[in-house]
Amino acid sequence: MLFKKCLWFFVFLLTLNIVNASDINFDFYKEVYHPFETLQVEISTDNITLSNDLTTSNLLLRDVNNNSISIAKNLVKFNNTFYVYYFDLPNLVNGSYNLLLDNINYLKNGNLFISDFSSSFNVDSSSISSISVRPAYIFQNVNDNQEVSLTLVVKNNGNNLANVALSKEGDFFNLDKNSLVINPNNFKNVLVTSSLFGKNNSSFYGSIKLDYGSGNYNIPFIVLKPNSIVQVENNNSINFTNTSTVDLNLSNSLYFSHTSKKKLDKLVINLDLSESYSSGQILINNNASVDLNNLNVFVLGLHNMFEIKPTSVNVLLSNRSTSILISLNESFNFSSGNFTGNLFVNSSEHATGSLPLFLNVIGKKSVISPLNLSSNKTVVNITNRTLIIDDREKSNYTWLIIVFIIAFVAFIIVYFVYKGTKKKEDEFDKFVDRIRK
Repeated sequence: MLFKKCLWFFVFLLTLNIVNASDINFDFYKEVYHPFETLQVEISTDNITLSNDLTTSNLLLRDVNNNSISIAKNLVKFNNTFYVYYFDLPNLVNGSYNLLLDNINYLKNGNLFISDFSSSFNVDSSSISSISVRPAYIFQNVNDNQEVSLTLVVKNNGNNLANVALSKEGDFFNLDKNSLVINPNNFKNVLVTSSLFGKNNSSFYGSIKLDYGSGNYNIPFIVLKPNSIVQVENNNSINFTNTSTVDLNLSNSLYFSHTSKKKLDKLVINLDLSESYSSGQILINNNASVDLNNLNVFVLGLHNMFEIKPTSVNVLLSNRSTSILISLNESFNFSSGNFTGNLFVNSSEHATGSLPLFLNVIGKKSVISPLNLSSNKTVVNITNRTLIIDDREKSNYTWLIIVFIIAFVAFIIVYFVYKGTKKKEDEFDKFVDRIRK
């Protein structure tokens, strides 16, 4: 009896593993990736029903020793059968790595399963060039009278000058550039605008192609009008209805501010390498009329000099804000000089925001210095080793001025009370002298 139970249990485990192999498919856009490149992977399901939507927290990156590697993930969802993840790879060494979908709940043949799914890819760290892109997958729902406008950010993560050639497939959109020359650790923006007016199609399929010598990207560009049908590459037909309207002003809907909600124009960071450092706090604000999902925060142009926490936010409600901490990377080998970059935030709806960064480094490295964040209207006070960004008008001497004003007003009041009392005393003395006479 015990033998039969063990046999059935073994058969169940074997069946479960076989089911997992075909239930969820991973489709990588490249066979081999280089460090700091953007990985794109399509996730499709076959003959199963997911109990819950996939989220960015479901996706994990692990090395051959099953160690988890931190990544900032982006997720594009079509429906419960088709998703796309993309993220920038960290500085990985040569070898094989696993993408894991963790703790997935799904139904198959009327039974509930909870399983993990994984697929491997290879990294080659010998390449001297590395380009990352954002966004790496473009999907938009629009109304009949709407157009799409977004910015494609292309960053050179290598140590040499990068020449990038751009081309497109599809006659429903245009690029404002067809080539880029990008300095090391710098980026360039490409404006992407649709031209849907006068076209009767209900769905549009195209792609943006980048070629930079040792690598390339194919960025799908899909635009759907109401009640259109999408044909995805695995030959599944997915019906879509327009459940949300794209706000054409989303490109300006995110901005950075002080904790007092006053908008930041720029951040100037003065770094003395001989001192210790603390983090600076700022806010990300959503002034759109809709909630924004899957926000990602990252720095371009100051590669690995900063650490952002958190780097992703699941949802930022309309007209609300969330805080992030900016700190210097202790392991980075800083040297004296002036550096520039940008702090970016974007969402899965392609809402974007940016903040220019200016880093001035002086001194010799001992321990990394306190962050001295400033803008044309900003100073920083250090309290309990945490940097708090305040408006410059709130000077360190404000409290002295307030005390002086209070003291001055009190003096005036006491003076006039004293004069009034003194006058009455003098009049009373004169009155008493007249009576005595």
